[in-house]
Amino acid sequence: MRRFLGSILVAVLFHACSYGQAPNWEISGSGYKFTMSFVAFLNVNGTTLSSPNDKVGAFVNGELRGSANLIYVPATDRYLAYLLVYANTINESVTFRIYDSVNDTVVNASVPIIFQPDRHYGDILQSWPISSALLSNEAEILDFGFEGAGSLIKSIGTNTIKVNSNIFIADNITALNAVFQLSSGATLLLDNQKVVSGNNALDLTNATVFNVLSEDQQVLKSWTLEVLAVDRDSDGYNTDVDCDDLNPSINPGITEIYDNGLDDDCNALTSDALAGIVNDAGTTILTCNTTSIGVTATGGVSYVWSKDGNQVSSDASYVITAPGTYTITVTNSFGFSDTASITITEDTTAPTAGITNNTNETVLTCEVESISV
Repeated sequence: MRRFLGSILVAVLFHACSYGQAPNWEISGSGYKFTMSFVAFLNVNGTTLSSPNDKVGAFVNGELRGSANLIYVPATDRYLAYLLVYANTINESVTFRIYDSVNDTVVNASVPIIFQPDRHYGDILQSWPISSALLSNEAEILDFGFEGAGSLIKSIGTNTIKVNSNIFIADNITALNAVFQLSSGATLLLDNQKVVSGNNALDLTNATVFNVLSEDQQVLKSWTLEVLAVDRDSDGYNTDVDCDDLNPSINPGITEIYDNGLDDDCNALTSDALAGIVNDAGTTILTCNTTSIGVTATGGVSYVWSKDGNQVSSDASYVITAPGTYTITVTNSFGFSDTASITITEDTTAPTAGITNNTNETVLTCEVESISV
């Protein structure tokens, strides 16, 4: 383990030597019996440093005992210091100094540590804090909501958040942009990736477990977020299926009311228009005497007549002169459409000629002065 950490130190020291403005904190591990190691992040006045020029030095009574530059760690998208501290004596007080390359200043870290051989502090997720001031160890979610969702009914417990769904949430449940407030300096993580408030797209179809990492990264707390389907208008249908859960007259159990501009049954495929056909002739059969049948469409503001799939008119009224199936598509002022059909047949049977002799006589006589036929 010491040999591995020593190799890291050599690489880091080589890296540090390439930055001329950094303090000349260089040390050889030879001559020391013990080591203590850190995976640390550096923070100065509330700002976490993020440059390979930034550096930390470890000291005992002013004597340099270790140093490291920040190195970028892609797995967590962070800059961390891999630091080895050397000693020959146990229980020495180790202090730290931080070089802030942006401001070209060296500041003292606020908290020393007691040297213990072979002790290791921090990892790439929960790194050890080396900072100029004390950092918060709180890992709380103080508030949680969604952009565009409006005011929400929710409860925040010790490690749970329950949010009552509404129409917006139900419609966007697979891509919600969470807006939240955490403890000072804390970070929200999902699958160890940072979640930025107001800049995310979360699938919350199922209960989701987040982690909150405290500012000092020593506390990692799990939080379970659950979006609850609720019946806000008490009509027997929850928000996840009720397209207007604030109106009890609108839900999947309601019969669509025509021409009111509302999706009463929460089914966009159900028309809000009701097509009708008025048969002005009162018959559907064309004959030698009835050579045309006038029809008029109702139920909309625009109309399209078609015969056997081909459009024949865009007027409400239409005169039919040939047999076939005629369909009217009506569209109301809200954009809803409906159809109705009428089938016209034709009777081309010719009348049979004949004469009826009402008197059964064919000869006029004095007694039969007239013959009616």
